[in-house]
Amino acid sequence: MNQRISKNSDMVAHLQRLRKAGWDAIIAGGAVRDTFHENKISDVDIFIAENVNHRPKIDNNYNSDKWMEYWSKIFQFNPKKNDEIKLFGDEYTFNGLDTLILGVWEVLKGNTRYQLILLKIDPRKYVCNHFDFGICRAYCDGTKMHFTNEFLVDSLNQTITLYKENLTEPQLQYAVTNHLQKIQQKYPGWAPMLGGVDPSKYKK
Repeated sequence: MNQRISKNSDMVAHLQRLRKAGWDAIIAGGAVRDTFHENKISDVDIFIAENVNHRPKIDNNYNSDKWMEYWSKIFQFNPKKNDEIKLFGDEYTFNGLDTLILGVWEVLKGNTRYQLILLKIDPRKYVCNHFDFGICRAYCDGTKMHFTNEFLVDSLNQTITLYKENLTEPQLQYAVTNHLQKIQQKYPGWAPMLGGVDPSKYKK
């Protein structure tokens, strides 16, 4: 198994630029999971929070074009290429019910799609306490990968364990009707462990 995202990879280069710009940033979730299990990475989620020692001076309105311009510089957009960026609406935060997320941008850089997720709290705490499935509770800080006990247990037992304690009802519905299926497509045969949650409750 590959237990390390390459230091020379573009994703780590972008992560390091964010950190140098004053952001507390980590790569988390699927990209780390799929690297560990030598599976194909679909996209890259980068979770960021303001570093208390260095707050970038940008518009407080996260819908502002100033933010789009700022991220474009961080990701070193090339006007001759098809680099793109867009702001996600409330659907990513479950219509505002996930109050820990301030804003989400999607960045298409080269052949890689990034989700840039701005948080109110330490990104590591968000990953370890608010991610829905244990198999996703892992992150990379740019120098090494970190695995929670939940991640390691799921990896060892080939299970997909739901942790519902900090999830709202819309998040729980998304977890069992959407996210679970996405994980199972990449990890067929792994057993869902839903802790008594009945998926049929959420079927349309």
